[in-house]
Amino acid sequence: MPGLRVFPDADRVEQALVEAAGAQPFVDATGYVSIAWLVEACEPARWLKRSPVSVLGARLLMAAAARALSPGAFGDYGREPAFARSAWDLVQGLKLQDTGPAELEGAIAGLGHPPRPRLEFLARLWREYERRLAEQHLADRGDLLRAAADRLTQELPPRLQPFTFVEVHHLHDLPPARARLLQALATRCHARKLPVKLTLPAANNPQIDVLVNEAFAGMEKAWQGLDVDAWPEVPTAPLAWIGGALFGDTPPPQAAPALHAFSAATPRDEARQIAHQVRGLLDAGTAPEEVAVVFRDLGDDAEALVEALEEVAVPARVRLGMPLGATAPGRLALLLPQLVDDGFPVDGVLAVLESRYAPKVSRGAPDAAHWFGFCSARKASAAPTRCAWARWPSASTSPRRRKSAGSPTGWRR
Repeated sequence: MPGLRVFPDADRVEQALVEAAGAQPFVDATGYVSIAWLVEACEPARWLKRSPVSVLGARLLMAAAARALSPGAFGDYGREPAFARSAWDLVQGLKLQDTGPAELEGAIAGLGHPPRPRLEFLARLWREYERRLAEQHLADRGDLLRAAADRLTQELPPRLQPFTFVEVHHLHDLPPARARLLQALATRCHARKLPVKLTLPAANNPQIDVLVNEAFAGMEKAWQGLDVDAWPEVPTAPLAWIGGALFGDTPPPQAAPALHAFSAATPRDEARQIAHQVRGLLDAGTAPEEVAVVFRDLGDDAEALVEALEEVAVPARVRLGMPLGATAPGRLALLLPQLVDDGFPVDGVLAVLESRYAPKVSRGAPDAAHWFGFCSARKASAAPTRCAWARWPSASTSPRRRKSAGSPTGWRR
C-alpha cells in the first residue's frame, strides 16, 4: 500500500500528481489526498452520531436562531440574511481556533466594564445555534474538523490504517483545530511506528519566514516525544525566487527563460502580437496541437484573437462556447441567491418572475411566500409575490402589466 500524502486542497493534489507523472510512467493516486479528504476519512459525523449539514443549511439555522433571539443588540439588521451569513462565518472562524461559546463568554467577561451588548448577543446566538444543531443531530464544518481530531486522538480510522507512511506538504494555514488534527495523526502514526514528514512552505527570506519559524517552534513544543521529520520547504518553481526577493532593499534580477512579456496599446494590438507569436512557433516547427492560448474567460478578446490568427493564415477555433454565467439559465441561477443578499429589489424579483426558465425551476417547490418570509421579506412584499408564484402569469398578464393596470403595488420592501 502506498504512503499518505496530504495537501491543502484539491488543486495542490492535482499539481503533485502532475509532478509525479513527470518522474515515473505510472502514479498511484490512492495516497494523494487533501485535508478535506483526511477529515472525511476519520468519519467524524458517525463519530458524533450526527449528520453533516451543508453550508446553506447551517446558515439557515443561524438565521432561525437570530430571529428567535431578536430583537437584539443589532436591531433589525439581526433579522437580515446578511447578518446570519456573517455570524456563521464568525462562528466557523472561532471553531477553527478550537474554541466554543464558553471561551467566547469568558473572553467577554475578561474585558470588564462597560457592558458589551453586541458581543453578549453573539455569545447567546452561538449557544442557540449549537442547541439547534444538537436538537436536529447535525454537525457543521467546524464540528467535523474537531471531531476528526478527537477520533484520531483515540484511534486510527480503518481508512487510514493501510498506509505505510504519512507526508504533509505545503500547509500554509495552521489554525489550532487543524494543528490538533495533525498532532493527533502524528501521535497515532508514532504509536504504530510509521514515519511522518511535515513541510511548511518557506521563501528563504527571514522577513517572510518568521511566521513559518513560529509555527515550527509551536509544533516542537506541542509535539515533544513524537518522531516527526519537519522542515521548511523552499519551492523551486520558475517564479519561486520572488518570495525570497520580497521586501528586500535591492532585489536581484533573475532570468526566466520560459517566460516572455510584451505590452500592447489596445486589446486588438495584443491579439495581433499573440497571433504573430503563434505563427512564429509554427514556422519554427512546433506542432499545431501543442500550441494553446489561454484566457481568463472567453469573451471579445478570444474572438479578436481568432480573427488575428486568420490574418496570418493560422486556422483556430474557440474550444468552449458561451460561459455558463452568460446563458439565460446561468443568469437565473446566479440571480436567485443574490435576491436574498440584496433584500429582494423590485427589478430583481421581476426579472426572475418573467424568466421563461423560472416555471421549470420552481415546479414542485414550496410556495414562494414561505421562502421569502423565511428570509425576512416584509409582509408588504410577500403577499403579491405569493400570487405571482402560486399561479404563473402568462405573457398577457405579466407582473409589469398588472401593476400598470392598477393592481396592488406591494413590490417595494
